Amino acid sequence: MARFLLTLWSFESHVRPYLALAHALRAAGQEVGVYAGPYGRSVFEAHGFRCFPFVSVNEQRATELVEQIIAERKSPWRTARIWE
Repeated sequence: MARFLLTLWSFESHVRPYLALAHALRAAGQEVGVYAGPYGRSVFEAHGFRCFPFVSVNEQRATELVEQIIAERKSPWRTARIWE
């Protein structure tokens, strides 16, 4: 049996695909853990996966940046500066 640690941001668009992957890995007999923020952990814990909380991650700042990128996606040059 292999052990996997899935690391993801707690955005809906990140959580659902990783949840499907986690279920597939578990069905194949693998051990799965998840490193995520509060929303991600709550979803995975509800499905019986072992979870580890973000410790030194400013999740609020990450959320702000992603929202800014989405709002400014019409300007690729500004978006590139934000990703940096």
